[in-house]
Amino acid sequence: MPARWIIVPFEQIESYMPKRGLIIDIGCGEGVMSTLLVLSSPWRKVIGIDINKAKINLGKKIAREIPNLSFKHQDVFSQILPKADGFILSDFLHHIPSNKHKKLLKLLANSLNKNGVIMIKEIDLKDGLRSKVSRLFDFLFYPFEKVSFISSEELASFLTQLGLKVRIIKVKKWFPGSTTLFICQK
Repeated sequence: MPARWIIVPFEQIESYMPKRGLIIDIGCGEGVMSTLLVLSSPWRKVIGIDINKAKINLGKKIAREIPNLSFKHQDVFSQILPKADGFILSDFLHHIPSNKHKKLLKLLANSLNKNGVIMIKEIDLKDGLRSKVSRLFDFLFYPFEKVSFISSEELASFLTQLGLKVRIIKVKKWFPGSTTLFICQK
């Protein structure tokens, strides 16, 4: 978890999310982003979803103290998602097979309320050395998992086809990995 604070620009992601309404954090892990979202605005209701039951159980311990925060052990493809004002995918997309990328993004776009935001934090396949460093980190953290990286251009093109306005920000912190934010608004 400490490494996530180095790699993920949590505060920057939070700043682009709606300040009120339902936000769903897909692939939330232990719930760091979910917790930050709900503590930053009392008008948000946040649901963290992850397939890892141990991580969800950690999140649930935190959520006992925060009334507008909850966590669900769920495969994002197994149940219908509720209509929401925001969705977050932080380093999630490349952990699902590439043949499911478009299916998931279409599902999110269809579940997004008008003026809602889908925030995607991803590694850009074409980000040179930064991309290679990020891929190394993924290999070290998930040595037995097949990852499916995508280029920013390809991802942005598909998001635009879904009717979303897409803004891309390359985050250049001292961390040498690839950190690309896609702010997608309906």
